[in-house]
Amino acid sequence: MGDRSPGERRAARLLAAAVLVVGVALVANAATVRVLDLGGERYRYSAVEVEWDADDEWFVFEGSNPVDDDPDRIRGIGCLWEVERPRLCHYEASLAESAERSDGEPASVTVEAPVEAEHFSLYGPSYPDRHERAIARFVSLDGTFYRRSSTFDRDGPSERIELTLEPVDGGTVIDAVAVNRSTLDPPLGRVVDGETVTVNRRLGARGTVVATDGGYVAVVGEQARERRPLLGWASGLVQVAVGAALCRRGWRGFRRTRLDHVWF
Repeated sequence: MGDRSPGERRAARLLAAAVLVVGVALVANAATVRVLDLGGERYRYSAVEVEWDADDEWFVFEGSNPVDDDPDRIRGIGCLWEVERPRLCHYEASLAESAERSDGEPASVTVEAPVEAEHFSLYGPSYPDRHERAIARFVSLDGTFYRRSSTFDRDGPSERIELTLEPVDGGTVIDAVAVNRSTLDPPLGRVVDGETVTVNRRLGARGTVVATDGGYVAVVGEQARERRPLLGWASGLVQVAVGAALCRRGWRGFRRTRLDHVWF
């Protein structure tokens, strides 16, 4: 066993290292990383074309995909389809209606938002930090779009926020909430390019509008599979067993190297 050439010993050394690395990766994956999670949730994302119809004054979605033809939200626009803060939306809508000009056109209105000022932010295309009390930069109220701006009222025992609603047209809104493709993670980049992508984690991108060379697309998504605890447990157990066996074999190879410089 001691008459192997230097090249053969080097190859055996690399094989033992590779076996050890794979074993450690399998054990780590089962314990914490969970890149290979056979029993985990699955989320599927695709994209549809979206444009602003100036005649109908509404968004138009075109194209079909395996997920959904229309998004249930557009990120950065509140009170549209899926209401983020129902009480605030109803409150703003009633005040905006009462503030209409005599000619029937919408007017700017300032409302006192029932939201504490701590960690507050208005978000547009970018997703808010999970620790922030964030509301959308734009809002749709009874078919009219408004841009929200905020000021803080620091009088009294609790800080409160005053939101000013300024009427804007839908074309301005979609331009403002759209993000560039270059800012997206690789999976979302493939979605924008026309692929349907399935991943094992939420991408937090449903309703995101992306500016492309051909116009705008909106990301749609759904949960394709719920978690399967039994399958996940069995998969993790197998990974630990196989990983431990590979670690043992790789480590034995290193020990043989130290003892007699012979590799299996």
